[in-house]
Amino acid sequence: MGAPKYTYPDASPRDGIHLARLIYVYGYSYARSNFYYPVRLDHDLTTGQLLGVVAVASDGEIVGHAGLERSDLGPLGELLAFAVTPGPSGPLRR
Repeated sequence: MGAPKYTYPDASPRDGIHLARLIYVYGYSYARSNFYYPVRLDHDLTTGQLLGVVAVASDGEIVGHAGLERSDLGPLGELLAFAVTPGPSGPLRR
């Protein structure tokens, strides 16, 4: 069995539920509360307030995320929401 293969597509509004579940792996320790609400994540991804990249394993499981928040939709943003699954924790399939 070879090393797992990953792709790194842009996060899309349909990924809100998967990103929230990924953040929940770490409990309630993340300072940005929007990341615990899939509908808010989907909204932020739709409006461009949040830009992100997800790491997707060859079996479709989302195993990581890195995001950029653009609160005023201007040219600057804040890097945030770096998360990776710590190991087998149940499916986070896309």
